[in-house]
Amino acid sequence: MSRPIALAAALATAAALASVPATASPVSGDGMVSGSTAWREEVRGCGGCERAAERRRHPRDSRHFGLGVALMGPAGTVGAFVDVMPFWMLSLQGGWGLGDGRTQAAWVEARLLPARGAWSPVLGVGVDFFFGKVQDPTVEVFGQEVALFSRAAHPFVDVGLAFTAPGGFSGQLGAMLMLTGDPSLPVLPAPSFRFGWYF
Repeated sequence: MSRPIALAAALATAAALASVPATASPVSGDGMVSGSTAWREEVRGCGGCERAAERRRHPRDSRHFGLGVALMGPAGTVGAFVDVMPFWMLSLQGGWGLGDGRTQAAWVEARLLPARGAWSPVLGVGVDFFFGKVQDPTVEVFGQEVALFSRAAHPFVDVGLAFTAPGGFSGQLGAMLMLTGDPSLPVLPAPSFRFGWYF
């Protein structure tokens, strides 16, 4: 009688053990696969977070080409520009503008952005070119006639403050100081605004 009871107890114990779900082991079998997969996903996620944080801190590091709109400054009234950034500190820019309505303006400029973060001062040096036939080379500046169009090329200095967002938007507010070639007003100051998107 005792042998059937022992056999029944052994069968019940085996059935109970079979009904318990197997736990994944980190050392062997499926546990090792699922554990390593979770670890890789966690590392990948942390890497993405680090790249996003780095882009927030240094948004110009990974962006080397930009397109934008210029208001006043070397554009005269309104214009468009192309910007190439070999690295985060140096900007090489070229653009075309409507001038003052009688002429068109084109400019090339090298700009230095010494701060690596989102905000940086800007110091630029360039040359502005005027195109178009003008019968009267003078333009009124601060109530004074200046022979601005008596020559085609005008060196200028550009100073300002630039902001670059992590997504690529950039804006610059500043001022331009242009050499006019006219002794009555040798340096022409003008506000300069530029807005663009960098890739």
